Formats: sequence, C-alpha cells, structure tokens
Amino acid sequence: MAEDSRTRRRRKKKERVWPYILLALFGLCALVAATLFTLDIGADVIAGVASRNAREHGMVLSVENAAGNPFKGYVFSGVKLSSQKGEPIFSAADLSGTLNLASIFRAIPILASGGDFSSVLSSNFPLDKISTTGARFASLWGAVDAKSAAASFAALEQGGFRLKLDFACDLASNIGALPLTGKLDIDVPTVAELGSVEINRGDITLGKGGLAIVGTLNLGSSPPRFDIQASARAIDLSELLALFSQNLPENFKPSDYDGKTDADFSIDGSLGDLTATGSVDFKGGKLNGYPVSSLSARVRYAASRLSVDNLKTALFGVPLEGSFSAEPKTGDFAFKLDGANAPLSELAKLYPALGKVSGNIKKFALSLGVTGGVPSGAVELSSPLVSALGKSVENVALQIKLDKNGVASVSGKFVFEGSQAFVQGTVPSVLSSPTLDLTANLKDLDARKIADFIPGGKNYALSGSVAANFAIKGKFDNPTVSGQLTAPVFAAFGYTFSSPGMSFEWKNSAISGVFRTTFTNFSGLKLSNISVPFAYSGNAVKSSNGSLTLYGGKLVNNFNINLDSMKWSDSFTATNFDINPLVQDVSGSLDGKITGRGNLSLNLGGSADATPTYSGKGTFTATDGVISGFAGLTTVAKLYKVDGIRYVKVNAPLSIETGALTIAKGSSATPPDNDPLYKSAVLTRDGTVTLDDAAKLDFDADINVNLQLLNALTGGAAGGIEALDKGGNVLGNLEDALKGALGAVVKQGSNADFRVASVRIGGTKDKPSVRVLKIGQSTESAKPSGPAAQPVQPLLPSQPAQRPVNEGEKQPDKIKEAQEKVEKEVLRGIDNLLNRKKR
Repeated sequence: MAEDSRTRRRRKKKERVWPYILLALFGLCALVAATLFTLDIGADVIAGVASRNAREHGMVLSVENAAGNPFKGYVFSGVKLSSQKGEPIFSAADLSGTLNLASIFRAIPILASGGDFSSVLSSNFPLDKISTTGARFASLWGAVDAKSAAASFAALEQGGFRLKLDFACDLASNIGALPLTGKLDIDVPTVAELGSVEINRGDITLGKGGLAIVGTLNLGSSPPRFDIQASARAIDLSELLALFSQNLPENFKPSDYDGKTDADFSIDGSLGDLTATGSVDFKGGKLNGYPVSSLSARVRYAASRLSVDNLKTALFGVPLEGSFSAEPKTGDFAFKLDGANAPLSELAKLYPALGKVSGNIKKFALSLGVTGGVPSGAVELSSPLVSALGKSVENVALQIKLDKNGVASVSGKFVFEGSQAFVQGTVPSVLSSPTLDLTANLKDLDARKIADFIPGGKNYALSGSVAANFAIKGKFDNPTVSGQLTAPVFAAFGYTFSSPGMSFEWKNSAISGVFRTTFTNFSGLKLSNISVPFAYSGNAVKSSNGSLTLYGGKLVNNFNINLDSMKWSDSFTATNFDINPLVQDVSGSLDGKITGRGNLSLNLGGSADATPTYSGKGTFTATDGVISGFAGLTTVAKLYKVDGIRYVKVNAPLSIETGALTIAKGSSATPPDNDPLYKSAVLTRDGTVTLDDAAKLDFDADINVNLQLLNALTGGAAGGIEALDKGGNVLGNLEDALKGALGAVVKQGSNADFRVASVRIGGTKDKPSVRVLKIGQSTESAKPSGPAAQPVQPLLPSQPAQRPVNEGEKQPDKIKEAQEKVEKEVLRGIDNLLNRKKR
C-alpha cells in the first residue's frame, strides 16, 4: 500500500513537471522564432550577388538598404538600375519578396554536397511572392509609373512554376497618363530548360479598352512557336497611338484617329511561318483625318502575305466595299473599292465652305496596285448632277489611269452652268509625291452665271459669252492655276468691250493678271488698245501702269481698291490727245470745232459702296488749237483772215467732288502774238460743271477783246434793228447785217481798240448761254497807216447811242426810250450771235 502510494506521489510529481517543460519548450521556440524573424540574414549577400550579375550584363544596380532573412522575407529600399552611361532602367522605393522555405530546405542537402545551383532552381523554385511599390521603369513610350505590382509563385508537379501577376500602372503618353492594369496567370517552364509557357488567362485593361488572351508560347522550339487566341474590345485608337507617338512620323497625328475597335484574332505557327487570322470591327470616328463612320473586314496573314477581304466601310458617308492584299517582302499590293449612289451632302460636314451640297455619285470604282515594282490602277467616277456654292455641274464623267511609271492620266468632262467643259492632263509621281499638270477649258459660258464668283459681281451688269482655258500645275495641296478668258463681246458696268481678254495666275491665294480689250465706249469716249494689269491679294485689288489709246494720245492709269471697305484711289495721266474728236464725242456733236492737243492729269479717291463718293485734283492743258465753225464766228474769222478763235496755250487747274467739276479761278487761254480778235481770256472765279445728264454750266470770265469786233456786232445789230415790226422783233438777217458793218470797218482800216469784256457762261451743255456783263475802258489804241476811218459808234450800256440834234433842241422822252430799247436789242443781238446754232 505504501509503495502504491509512493508510486502515485511520483506520478503526480511528474505530471506537475511536464507543463513546465512544455512551457519552456514553447518559450524556447518563441525565442528562436523571435530571433530568426528579427535577424538580418543574407540580405546583403543577395544584394551583392544581384549587383555583380547586373555588372556582367552591362548595367549598374544600387540598393540603399537591404534587410530580412529567409523566414520573414527580404525588403530592399532605394533600388536603382541603370545603364553604364547612367540612363535609368528601373527604380523602386521598396522591393520585397518572400521565399518558399520547403524549397530551401530541400535544396540544403544539394548545396551542402556541392551540387550545381542551377539544378536547385530547376527542381526547387525558391520564390514565393514578390511585390513592389513606387516603381518606375523605362519603356518604348517613356517612363512607366507602377503604382503597385505583385507576383506570386507556386511550384508545379511537372516542374516549373505558376506565376500570377497583378499590376496597376500609368503609361506616359502625349494625351496624359494612360492607366494600364492587368492580371496574368501563366505556367512557366523550368529555368534551366525552356519549354512551353502556358497563358492560362490574361486580362489587360488599357485606357477605356481591354484585351483578353489565352494560348501557348513554345520557347523551347527553334524558332519559337505560337498558339494564341485574343479578343480586344473597345480599343481607343487615339489612346493606343498616343503611346507610340515618339516613334511615329512627324506628320502622323494621333488626333487624326478617333473611334473604337473590336477585334478577334488568333496567331499560330513560328516566327518564320506565322499565320494570323481575325476580324476587325471599327466604329468611328475618323482615320487619318478622314471621316470613317464604320469599317469591318476579315484579315489574314500567312506565307508573308496580308489579305483583307469583305472590306466594308463608310467614307465621307459613302458606303464602299472592297478588298486589299499586300506582300511586305516584295512591296506588291492590290487595293480595290467600289461604291454606288453615294450622297454628297456629307461633304459639307467636312468642308463647311462648300455650303449646301447636293447630288450623288452614281458610280465610283477604284483599283490600285503594284506588281513587281510596276504600278497600275484606275479610278472611274460618274454623277448626273452635283450642286455646290449655288452652282450646278451636270453629266460628270471622270477617269484616271495609272501607268507603269507612276504617272496618272486624267480625262474628264462635265457641263457647268450650261457650258461644256473638259479636263485633261497628268499627275506624275502620284504614289509618292503627286504634282498636277492639268488643263481645263469651257465653251460658251454665260457671264451672268458666274457674276457671284466675283466680289460685288452682281452689281456689275455682266453679259457675254465667255471661253475659258486653265492650266493647273504644282503640288497637289497648293497648285498654281493660270488661264485666259476671252469673249467676242463683253459688257460690264453698262459698257461694252470689243474682243476683251484676260490672262491671270492664281498662286498662294493671290491673283495677278492683265485685262485687255481692243475698243470700248466709255461715257461717249472712244477708248482703244486697253491694257490693265491687276493683282488681287488680301481682299485688295491693285492695278499699276494700265494704259490705253485716247484719241491719238496715251493714257496711263494706276488704281487701287479695298474690297472690304470699298475705298479706292486712282491716278491717271493723259498726254497729247486730239481735243476736237474727244469734245465732239462727249458733247454729242457740236456745231463747230475745238482743235488742239490736250493733256490731263488727275488724282482721285473715293468710296464705291452703296452711296459712291469721289474727289480729287488735277490739271488740264492744251496747245495750238482753234475754236471755229460756230454761228457768227465763221464770218468774223474770214473777215479777219484767221481760222477762228486761236490759242497757243490753255491752262486750267481743276478739282472734282461728287457730282461736280470745278475749274479754278485764274484758268486762262493765251492767243498767238498779234491776234486780231483777242489778247487773253481768264476765269474771274471758280467755275463749275455739274456731272449729271444736264451738265449745268456756271463760269465768269474776262476777255481782252478787239472793240472793233464789238462795234461791228453792235453796228450790225443796229442796222438790223432799224427794221423792226410793230411787235419790236428784228427783221432781216443779223448775220448779213454783221457782214456789212464789219466789212466796212475792216475795209476802212479803223483803229484797233482792245477792251476787257466781262462775260457769263451759263445754261447747260446742250443749251449754253453767253451773256456780256460789261465792257471796260480801252487797253490799247494804234493808228492805222491809211486814211482815217470813221468808227461805228457802239451802242453799249456804258456808251448810249447818239444822233445829231439842232443846237438848243431838247431830245424828247420818246427818243430816250428808243435809245434804251436799242441798247437792250444790241445786247440781245450779241447773245443771239454768240449762242446761235447752225440750222
């Protein structure tokens, strides 16, 4: 009993000890674990090995801090990888990883026995998980900022490992940061021996679109083989192209591409013998800047040949169908598009300047290709009616053929506003650097139908049948257009031009040219040999050194007008023109003649808007002329043995305002030396002529005139007045009376007596009037060499008529009244003689 009791006491004592032992073991384990998870074991070694491997591959790796051990994992801070030149490749604020302890323990015996490290990796993949934050690495499109990236590894029974990658980063592009996220699940073969990489699932999101991919990459074969299926949805072309903008041509703009694409495709075969097939469905948008609302096709690449079938698209709103094939190695390709009944209203959306566009393309066919380096192709286009800019083009037929030298031959015809038109020519180097070498011509084009093409043309009253010939040369996007316009007869502004023609050149939005016509009648003036150079640029028209023939003389003109403000300026000089035919044409035929050679210079300016205005100054001069052939003047000229009223010089400064011409005070006419009729004629005030149909005259002048002429005029008038009817009207012919009286004076050789007569010229161009206002005192008296003659006493207001009376006899009142009546009739007689027209 006692023994049993001792046994029980020992057993109880042991039972009390085991808990302490277990507690101690747990404490020891905790101490060991705490030690293992706090110690840094191997971190520096790993960093050093990585740095050496980087140097061996031409790179530099630096790590600011390394910590950790195989149990808790490793953390590397301030990691930077760059080229030997210092170009950044990869950087991370933190790079951490954990190891697969079972793999490590399995590898210890191999490493202890001196086994190959690569065999360790091939049979025991040590990584369990690796992750990074704040990382940046270089790429094709610049720096990539990885917000986060994590990869987990799991060993596979058949060898290798399964990699699961989860990442989120921002890609730098010219449209801003583009988010890229994704999840990858792939099986990777052993490191020592490459094999097939199985893509179990790949889901990648780029911007607004996404890509799903599955398949196999056989890296162990030579060359590597692919068996991949992929599906892309809502890929934004502008976003995708923005990533590669740095490697695209300068004229390539990602903004010229807009729209989203869905695609399904598969890739099978090796790099040298790859087959890719798929379908593309684009919803747009625009491609290369052109409006493409949709595009779908089946695509296949096999045996180094790309083919696109079942191509359907809508370009400019025009539905098209076609195909495309190309062989990149040889450069051969073939392209074909066909369309029918295409509406043209969509063009207005692309080119608003066209305004309202209507009509349709009845047929459109394009074929283009290169085989063995030899190009070929053709374009055919037809339309029954096209309307744009308020004009219509009918029966359009256009054909373009491409020859083996890359030269496109163009041939077309159409009817423009009732005028048949033709286009022909060539476009060399059409596939590389197209230039135009075309001609076009129109026949019998009604000028009224193109008036709205000319600024303000609707107000020009254009008419005539015009023929036009054009040459179009130069670069496709900026050609030079030159040509000629001709017409048998052409009218504008109410004037008719005989055989007019205009040559011009349009280049860089500017036009220069020359307008010519053989003859026109301008406000009664007959103008010939007209040549008017002009230049149009920036809404301004300038004409320099225009010229024409003006009645045997020459006129040179310079003109400018701004078509925005309609302000204009003009300066011209007319020299050595024949005055008489000019005056006859302007006046509508005078009874007499005014001969001589004239010169006129004038500077004008004004506005050609709804209420035209103008003003300017100039000078008129004339030399060696005669005024002759007017009633009464012819008789005087014959008796004095002269041609008429002669002058050696006329000088008349003038100015012009809207509606009126002013001849300045002091304007004068100078006769030849010793002229028997007058010594001078001078305007005593500014005189005016209204520039309207009436052409009203208002001039005052002093004329130093031979008093004998006035005596003859008054004497002849008095002789005629002696025969008055009861109503006081003159009986007989005043011209006959004038001949008798003046003839007697000249025959008797009476003294010359020059006096200044003040006259007023009024009335209108068609019915002028000349009135003598007063006669001044004698300015010169010379005795003739023959016997003295008895002058006829002039009956003038300053010298009333006298008759002999008996001494002491008082003149009755009735005689005085008769004298006053005679004075009035004398002045009326002078006016009648000066103003009388030929019958």
